[in-house]
Formats: sequence, C-alpha cells, structure tokens
Amino acid sequence: MILPELQGTQKVEGLGEWAGLCLDLQEGEPAQAAASESLALAQTLHDSVGIARAQNLLGQVALYRGEKEVAQHYFTEALAFFEAQESTDAAFVHNNLGLIEGEDLTGKVQRAHAHFTRALHLYEQHNNLRGIARVENNAGYVAYLWENFALSAQHYQRASAAARRSGDLDLLAKALNNEGEAAQALGNLDTAHTLYEEALALFLELESPYADYTQDLLEVLRTKQ
Repeated sequence: MILPELQGTQKVEGLGEWAGLCLDLQEGEPAQAAASESLALAQTLHDSVGIARAQNLLGQVALYRGEKEVAQHYFTEALAFFEAQESTDAAFVHNNLGLIEGEDLTGKVQRAHAHFTRALHLYEQHNNLRGIARVENNAGYVAYLWENFALSAQHYQRASAAARRSGDLDLLAKALNNEGEAAQALGNLDTAHTLYEEALALFLELESPYADYTQDLLEVLRTKQ
C-alpha cells in the first residue's frame, strides 16, 4: 500500500510524531531533524499548536543531550501557548523546567518548586496519576540533590502512591527505589531495605536494566545493617 504524502498541518503533526518516536528510541539526531522540520513548517503555516509542540519536542531533544540552556529556551517558548490551554502539555513543560532549575545548585530551588507546584495542579485537574507520580519523583530528586532528605522522602512517598494507583509498574519501581535511597539517607535502613526489595522484585518482573542498580544498593545496604 502506498500512503499519500502528508501535507500542511498533517505533515507538522506527522513529523512531530516521528520525532517523538525517535526520542523514545534514544535516537537524538533524527529526533532533532524531524522536530526542526516540524517547527519550520508550522511557522510557515502559522500553526500555533504545531509550533508549541515542536518547541516542546526540541526542548526534550536538548534535555536528552544535556543541553539544559537550549532545552530551557524551547520549553519556555512553548509554555506560553500551553498555559493558555491549561493542558497536560503545560504540566509536562513545567515538570521539565522544574528539573532544570532544581539541578542548578546556585539558588534556584524556589523556582523549581514553583514549576513542580504548577505541574501538579494541572495534572490533578486532569486526574493524570502518571503525571503526578513523575512530578513528585522529580521533586524528590531535586530535594535529594539539595540534601533535604526528609522532604525528598515525602515526595517519593507521594510518587509511589500515585504510581501504584495508576498501575504503572515501571514508574512504581523507580519511585520505590528512590524512596529507599531517601530513607537510607535518613538512616532508616530497615525501611530502605523493604523498599529496595519491592523495587527489585518489580524490576525483575519487568526485565528492567534498573534491576542491577537496585541490587547493588541492596548489597551495599546489607553490609551496613
């Protein structure tokens, strides 16, 4: 079967979908090329939806490459449009901006917190449990970076609860592992051991490469108990 060539906004959307797929496969170069082409075409067509989505994709590509300033630029450009829609796209962007701000250990943690708070509000409006779990997980990571282990544990507990309710076992396993690391940092070794074991069981069930990481954490922990 020969499919007709996509034109106009359909092509903008198709290029965006292809860029997203390439990104899922960790193929940065083709993702960059497709997202850039999508943005250029959307700008020619004055397609505001397509422009915002392409900017969001280019932000994701830049974040994947570790180009945080470039990612922040594209995410900020896309955010104005998404915020007007109060969509989960806006929540996604706020979550990524919170992560970028939080990883900058030069005093931007309050800005990170503001992004996470807004992302949670939007995801809660849409009852998006996976989104809630991802934001809480990122907020926990930022709190851990800033060595606020008690706050980190609280975020990870909420991430685990949301992931469990969503049925996303991969997300649950990651949240449990991270919750275990926060518990260990607080000196709650028995709690950490229980969390690591549950995370490891899920990772093994999913045949996840993260199983080795959690197994290593467990082995180190056992030497301290």
